[in-house]
Amino acid sequence: MKRSDLVGLRPGFFGKVTLDVIARCAFGTKLDNLDDPNNPFAVNSAKAFRPPLFDGAWSLIPDLFPWTQIFGLEAFISRDSIEFFVKTVEEVIKSRKADGSIGKRGDFLDVLLEEAAAEKANRAKDPNAKSILLDEEVLISQCVTFFAAGYDTVGTQLAMAGHYLALYPECQEKLHKEVKAVAEKYVSCAANKIPDENNHLRIDRECTKSCEINGLQFKKGDAVVIPMWSIQHNEEYHPDPDTFRPERFAPENKSKMVPYTYFPFGQGQRACIGMRFASEQSKLTLGHFILSFKLSKCSKTNHPPKYEGNRIISMPKDLFVRIEKRVE
Repeated sequence: MKRSDLVGLRPGFFGKVTLDVIARCAFGTKLDNLDDPNNPFAVNSAKAFRPPLFDGAWSLIPDLFPWTQIFGLEAFISRDSIEFFVKTVEEVIKSRKADGSIGKRGDFLDVLLEEAAAEKANRAKDPNAKSILLDEEVLISQCVTFFAAGYDTVGTQLAMAGHYLALYPECQEKLHKEVKAVAEKYVSCAANKIPDENNHLRIDRECTKSCEINGLQFKKGDAVVIPMWSIQHNEEYHPDPDTFRPERFAPENKSKMVPYTYFPFGQGQRACIGMRFASEQSKLTLGHFILSFKLSKCSKTNHPPKYEGNRIISMPKDLFVRIEKRVE
């Protein structure tokens, strides 16, 4: 690619790149979404996360009343898509058992298969030994969860990063300079700023003990909803929160943050299990991309971005920029 006047970042370019990574790391499947965007894996991924037929509370109907799905209303992830991914993992497991390649691939599924084999051997030696049952159903569900949690979230983060770097060329050039000098500092800052800007996700927790906090009464069993975006855009904690300023996440500034006012992956024991993978994937992808390509605004670049509804998170849509190959 030398120059493109119009590139859609989501669910386009970065969505395809992220899907390649997820397929390889979780399912052990090699794709080439940029050249073959209509492959079955990509088609089912897009179908899995398409916007719901109804927005708001109405979108919860298929989850609360599963029988409504016979009328075409689907739950959070479509049944057809789930069946496709389940079948994909089943075929990979069957193939690896047949050719004896378990323990030689190094992907997520390979690690699970290797652990399941070791667990089976231990139970054969000692039937009373404590162990976690890693049967095929558990392995498949873990891989599908890996996909569901890591595909659209990371792809959206990278798309928003591209959007803001196109709007703030001075930040982009600083990032390029530091990446070229093999420095991770500014890449981490830029990657951290995007969840802060785009995190319309909410966190649900259950109160385990009746208590009072700042005059508010909480009873055991109460559902507590934490609006992450609102907290992370509160000027009391984050001055000038709508300005794209990655430096606020530099090591020397992190100590100034009020605890529990920036938590894109949640906090505590229930924090996102894929936090480290998502963070590393975002930084590596962003760093390699900026090293070779330059982003700039185009005629269809909208700011602030428009969002589309979803049962779990509001996603940005129509993120268009111009991409040029850097000439050194």
